[in-house]
Amino acid sequence: MSLISLINKQSFSLSKSFNSSLFQNKNTFNFIFKKIPKFRLFSQNITNNLKENESNDSKEKESNNSKENESNDSKEKESNDLKENIEKLKEEKEKLSKELKETKNNYLRSIADMDNFRKQTENQINLIKQYSIQNFAIKIFEVADNLDRTLENFPEEKVKEISEKTQEFKVLFDGVEMTRKELTKVFEKFNIFKIPTKKGDLFDPIIHNAVFQVSDDNLQPGTIGIIIKSGYKLRERVIRATDVGVVKK
Repeated sequence: MSLISLINKQSFSLSKSFNSSLFQNKNTFNFIFKKIPKFRLFSQNITNNLKENESNDSKEKESNNSKENESNDSKEKESNDLKENIEKLKEEKEKLSKELKETKNNYLRSIADMDNFRKQTENQINLIKQYSIQNFAIKIFEVADNLDRTLENFPEEKVKEISEKTQEFKVLFDGVEMTRKELTKVFEKFNIFKIPTKKGDLFDPIIHNAVFQVSDDNLQPGTIGIIIKSGYKLRERVIRATDVGVVKK
């Protein structure tokens, strides 16, 4: 039963009782004075009940507000925590992306370095194979020089003249000449070639080695006046320059 209904019922009961007593009881005033304290007590009870209800409503309202505030605070905290976690995840993602990019670049750089190293090693091995006989060839050049000097000291006319007198000289000279030709073939087989040089050629410091200077009015200054020792190339590399005498300026 609601509070309003209770009040209305009590009021109706008091009113009925009061009217009946007023007209039926002869001692009306005594009745009134008897009923007033009860009515005052009833009013006081109603007032207390109202205050108590208001207090309960207020407490309940405060409790609801407190719970609502706590809920809002909790939601706000959760929202802030979520935002903070999202920011941390973004930072971690950027960091990992950067590290991945650096790792990929380092990996590609390592592959490139290894490929360059492999190519350089192969080139060095090929060069070693191609020029491994260089030191040996330089030693053999001394033999070729001796054969060349022997052939140069005996022009064809002189060889013919001596051969008419001594047949053994002709055989010896032919043997030296054949040995020089065979040695030239062996050089060519291993890609060793004599550097072509003749008197009057312009001096080239790459393939020529100036031993001294000579005077020659028939040649231009800075040209080759005398060939002392032949030079050689192994493939494209000059392994011995041609020793020459250069015409003075």
